[in-house]
Amino acid sequence: MLLPRDTKYKEQRERELPSLLRLRRRQPDRRNKSQPHIMIDDQDLGFFANFLGVFIFVLVIAYHYVVADPKYEGN
Repeated sequence: MLLPRDTKYKEQRERELPSLLRLRRRQPDRRNKSQPHIMIDDQDLGFFANFLGVFIFVLVIAYHYVVADPKYEGN
């Protein structure tokens, strides 16, 4: 049985592709399907956002306290 010319070319080209290009093809999903996705609810997300904001604010205050320390300023 003769294959059409473009199919032959495609098969030959796939054989010649380097292995790195073959890895770019989409791989099947290997996650365990029995495990449900874990989703964070609105209350936990709000707590996390507030905690992160307070933590960054404390870091900024600590940074300014260290940078503006008069003991290390040159006269």
